[in-house]
Amino acid sequence: MTMGIKDGYVSADGHVVEPRDLWTRRMDTRFRHRAPRVESRPEADYYLIDGLAPLPVGKE
Repeated sequence: MTMGIKDGYVSADGHVVEPRDLWTRRMDTRFRHRAPRVESRPEADYYLIDGLAPLPVGKE
């Protein structure tokens, strides 16, 4: 069987940033106000998650 992966390796260090409306788009309207969301601020974009301190997008 052929793996089909060039040179036999896969980079597991890929980076993905979810779409801004990932959670609000499909969230039931009753809970939408509590859904995680992205807020743009002058210094950076932040994930806002109910009950947690803002988390910078793309930062660890």
